[in-house]
Amino acid sequence: MNHRILRRWNVVIAPLLLLLAGCGGRSLNLDRLEEAEALIMERPDSSLSILEKINRDQLKEGREKALYGLLYTMALAKNHLKPKDDSLILYSSDYFTRKGDIENQIKSDYYRGKVLYNRQEFPKALVSYFKAKEAGEHYRDQIFWAGMACRGISDIYLELYSFKDNLFYASTCYRYIKESQTQPYLNYALHDMGSAYYNNGHCEESLKIVEETLDSALKFDDKNLYHESLHLKGLNYHYQGRYVDSKEIFKELSESEYAQAKDSLYLCMSLVELKEINEAKRLVKKISKTDRPHKNLIQYKIYKSEGKEHEALIEMVNLYNESNRLIGNSLNKYQAKDLADYFELNKALDTERINSQILKNKVIIFISIFIFLCLILVIITLRVKYKKEISKKQLFVNELEDIINKSEREKSTATALIKEMFGSRFYILKESGEIFYRYNDTQKARKHIGDLVARMIEELGINGNKLNLLEEEINKTYDNIMIDFRHSFPELKEKDYAIFMYSILGFPASMISLLLKEGKIESIYNRKKYLKTRIKKHEQKDKFLIYL
Repeated sequence: MNHRILRRWNVVIAPLLLLLAGCGGRSLNLDRLEEAEALIMERPDSSLSILEKINRDQLKEGREKALYGLLYTMALAKNHLKPKDDSLILYSSDYFTRKGDIENQIKSDYYRGKVLYNRQEFPKALVSYFKAKEAGEHYRDQIFWAGMACRGISDIYLELYSFKDNLFYASTCYRYIKESQTQPYLNYALHDMGSAYYNNGHCEESLKIVEETLDSALKFDDKNLYHESLHLKGLNYHYQGRYVDSKEIFKELSESEYAQAKDSLYLCMSLVELKEINEAKRLVKKISKTDRPHKNLIQYKIYKSEGKEHEALIEMVNLYNESNRLIGNSLNKYQAKDLADYFELNKALDTERINSQILKNKVIIFISIFIFLCLILVIITLRVKYKKEISKKQLFVNELEDIINKSEREKSTATALIKEMFGSRFYILKESGEIFYRYNDTQKARKHIGDLVARMIEELGINGNKLNLLEEEINKTYDNIMIDFRHSFPELKEKDYAIFMYSILGFPASMISLLLKEGKIESIYNRKKYLKTRIKKHEQKDKFLIYL
């Protein structure tokens, strides 16, 4: 029987071993990748240094290659290097999506959106960002990445001059990152929302946010955030016509160690509005040609203030043409490729749906096989347990028959009392035994005997007056053994006295456990062991130990 059980266990164990067969030792590249992953958020420069030492050709297909693609793209972005190759991150996104690795899937989609944004492929970038956003919203522990995706979407709408959408997604970004309480991203998300309010002409709301971000910049000693917030404050003042205030802010920024070209540009614009033409003419020469159409606007106002109508008209035409060119380019980026992108993205979406369905089918098949194997295991376990119970009950029948036969031979009053209490049940068991052999050990006969013995065991027990009578007869037959035992060990429990009494009569532990309604036979062995330990310390130990 043991061999048959072992073969059945092999049915369950073999598939599990096959699942583990592909597991090998860890590669050095995987150790390096995990080291880079641990540093990516706090020390992206160190993370990039580790990643650049890894030979891409030696990466294994699967997790190694996918993790490398994600971390390398993240490291480039966090070091402000603006990655534009999406082949690595596309592999990462596909792999983590197939594997159901939600966190890395969301990160991959977000950074692929960032790469596509750098290439100014805005429709594709929006698809990746929205994919990351929806997954992050669904899995609330990933809400930070949902916020970051909203930030990317907001930036795209800003590029497309869709200021209303820019404000909506900037506000959503701030709400999600605030929920995650992740700094310094929370401060910058608030700054972005302030910028979006300014872009929509809501200067009062924008200025309220600016005061918050300036306080945060001082609190966290973030000089870049302070500079950007002060610049936004100057823009709001300029938009409101508060040119003196805006001039002071942009002058401070232009003279700081973090000065940027845009600070001088807006300082020049404030000077023009304040009719400080000579200072404005000096500054406008330093403004790059790449800063059009702002330069055109400044030159137009300078010429107009000087009464040079012809030159002012030329700059106005240049301003008009430059503005049309920029807006047209932005609209073309969004619209000219819409049709081609629609079919391409739709095709990719269909492929993704097919792959997703295949994955679901595989999961369903695997779960079904697993459940089937579990059912087989349960059936085998129950069958073995059932056979053990039948054997145990049959053994009980044999033990009970031996005890009663022994009692008949001793012809004592005590054994007669036992026979009276167990006699009728014994004959039922004896009759069942005859049925067992008559049915030639069939399953039906086993079930019949098992049920009959089970009912009998439930009713079995000696208590009350009969238990007292039994103890009296044992004292008569065995020279007051129970009286001496109780006197020698008065601190014992009634259950201990009963175990000793049944042991005198020769009852095995299995019989005693049934008579005392003990669920486990081990408890009887433990109590008998305890009794032996106590008796060995007694001066009349030999008198009592012979019965245990």
